[in-house]
Amino acid sequence: MSESTSAYQAFVHLLASQGQHFSPAELHGLLVGHSCGGAGFAPAAWLDNAAQLFDGDIPASLQPALHGLQDMLKTELAAADCMAITLLLPGDDDSLSERTIALGQWCQGFLSGFGGSIGTRKLSDEAREILEDYVAVAQIVEADDADESSFMEVSEYLRMTAVFLFTECNPPAAAAPADTPAVH
Repeated sequence: MSESTSAYQAFVHLLASQGQHFSPAELHGLLVGHSCGGAGFAPAAWLDNAAQLFDGDIPASLQPALHGLQDMLKTELAAADCMAITLLLPGDDDSLSERTIALGQWCQGFLSGFGGSIGTRKLSDEAREILEDYVAVAQIVEADDADESSFMEVSEYLRMTAVFLFTECNPPAAAAPADTPAVH
């Protein structure tokens, strides 16, 4: 069992134990979109954004798991060589149909989180094109004709383009020049 498979299944069980009936993929997409849209990693804002799936308050027992997702994403995006992020999706042992539908749910969540965080920021043509692709993937409701190679291509595309959107919408903080004298 892969690490992402066990994390996905752990979230399935954790959400079900709290009476929540949405996909861990949608939750993860929502939170990734929130950060990629420029909202950063403030824990309170992260939980406020996730609350929309919970129809209000997030059970206290789930908050540490959500903070864990945030820490994982923050670590991935902070890596100097970050080219892609990990998507919280069903594993290879699950049916291709289930995995493909989860990709659509991840994109639905991402678009919601991104849209709620982007504000009036102007996006490049490339970013707008990527978001249009996400909209197309989000419309997946069944996956009868999907094949493994197409699934892999789309999931890799999502993993890489999320990093692109994060980079575009979260410019590095301007560092103060090193030779600036201190004011006393």
